[in-house]
Amino acid sequence: MMKISDPKTLGIFCVVASLMTSHSFQSQAAVGNTFIEGDLEYTVLTEDSSTGTVSAKLNNYSAQNVSIPSSVENGGITYTVTTIGERAFQHSQMPTITIPDSVIAIEHAAFAGSALEYITIPDSVITIRNDAFYSCESMTNIVIGNRVTTIGNYAFEECEDLLSITIPDSVTDLGENTFYKCRSLKSAVIGSGITKIEYGTFSGCRSLTEITIPNNVTEIDSSVFTSCRGLTNITLPNRLTSIGEYAFAECSSLPSITIPETVITIGDYAFMGCEQLEKVYYKGDLPKVDSYPWSGIYGATPETLISYYPNDNASWKAAIVDGQWQTRGTAPWDPPSPATAKLSYDYQNGILTLTFTGTLYQSTDSVNWTKVESAVSPYQVTTTGNKKLFFCSKIESEESLQ
Repeated sequence: MMKISDPKTLGIFCVVASLMTSHSFQSQAAVGNTFIEGDLEYTVLTEDSSTGTVSAKLNNYSAQNVSIPSSVENGGITYTVTTIGERAFQHSQMPTITIPDSVIAIEHAAFAGSALEYITIPDSVITIRNDAFYSCESMTNIVIGNRVTTIGNYAFEECEDLLSITIPDSVTDLGENTFYKCRSLKSAVIGSGITKIEYGTFSGCRSLTEITIPNNVTEIDSSVFTSCRGLTNITLPNRLTSIGEYAFAECSSLPSITIPETVITIGDYAFMGCEQLEKVYYKGDLPKVDSYPWSGIYGATPETLISYYPNDNASWKAAIVDGQWQTRGTAPWDPPSPATAKLSYDYQNGILTLTFTGTLYQSTDSVNWTKVESAVSPYQVTTTGNKKLFFCSKIESEESLQ
């Protein structure tokens, strides 16, 4: 250990220590500072001696054409733009804007009420916060990147001109009322990462006619499809366990629906106001109906509606009184057995002939499979040398290859 006895040496040591402390303090103080470059204002999120990260927001609301850079320099430090800040472009008048692939988060109400007509969210983005694109009334198209995991509540609410949407498989958290009152939305595809469709997700989407729900979904929460008046057909996933209250209320064009055998509970007023609903097919045991004694799940539906239940099902027979359940008629039926893909082959003179039902897939390792586009049974394959090829067939509604 160094022994300091010279007062001069002690003074130098104290000065050095003081300078070091001052430098550390300045670095920490930089976080939260803002600076302006062109039409954008940047807020420092992180910083070290030569690099850092910033969020970006619009500084000039009269700007008509703004390019967000992936990085920006200030005071000798290069900052990476990682975030579109809270309310960053709210009410801006630009019809489109390019988000650089350095951005990982779009914050609360970032583009709310803006004049955006279309936008592509790059694969770098992981999080889209609440209200991010709320009331972008002119937006007709949006592409969501394949690394987004979270889409917040009301993220696209009242995007009234939006025509279609695809939620990528990477999304595991889809917030409440995400597409509420997207009145022009005609088709929607929900990715396989979703297991619960949250409250009001498509409520008020009166033009919705096509919806793809993956088999991973086990819960449809309350009011998810309320007032989807254009919906004429929907296939519920075969792992679904619960349907929330008002889930399909006022789906006034829906003529029939099949309830998977996995469904355990159905909430109050689930099908209220479905004016054309005539047939509800139940594939499993009688579900528990969470309803008030004076309401039920079929309020304001046709008196001629019939609930079809599996033939000789004891749980249903015990609940039916005078041929009725939930104040509507009942009838037994025999649910069809699940379709099963079949594949057979014949090999002669170096030609493999495959006879199959469903869709044909091939693989070189029996692990990674590729659809054989436009393959029609019987399908012929000319073998070449020692090259290995594996084939299987699949019914598209099945969860795995057969």
